[in-house]
Amino acid sequence: VPVPEAVTGRDLKRLACLLRATGADRLVVLGDLIHDRVALQSRTLDAFAQLLLSQGSAAKSFGVVGHSQGPMAALHLYTYYWSGLDWAQGPRLIQAVGAPFQGTPLAGNAAVLGQIFGAGCGSNADLTYAGAGAWLSLIPTWARQEVWYWTTSFNDRPFLYDYCNIITDLFLSDPDDGVIERDRGQL
Repeated sequence: VPVPEAVTGRDLKRLACLLRATGADRLVVLGDLIHDRVALQSRTLDAFAQLLLSQGSAAKSFGVVGHSQGPMAALHLYTYYWSGLDWAQGPRLIQAVGAPFQGTPLAGNAAVLGQIFGAGCGSNADLTYAGAGAWLSLIPTWARQEVWYWTTSFNDRPFLYDYCNIITDLFLSDPDDGVIERDRGQL
């Protein structure tokens, strides 16, 4: 899959170094490696978890490092299905960066607006405030304790917008990362 060098080239090089350092046999990327209209597919958390289950079935054990909806799908998998996550060893079973654990306004009505203008990946009820809240209320503490998460954010300065996020800024409260408000990324 071609990816924009300026956006992800450095990150992919860091990932390659990490894979060499850990001696991992393989890397499976599920969902959106980058937020791109062509690559994105709107899946329920359960459908995404089943995809992860299928992709991980060849390995007896595995951990997950994910972004956006990926860690939520991994946590769903760990909570509701038996998988390689249950065999994994180590303190960081699931690692998350920029996951909308408590939802994002961009997954609901704002997503419908985006579709009208040919932007975004479509609406996803599981990622709205209400959908994510309902899902998270059913995730037990023992499963949540296996997730290490990091949020990313920036604050806008008046008249000095990050033009890549100027439209999403209309829907998000600062601080945010352009997709998720920092407090909504907390587990």
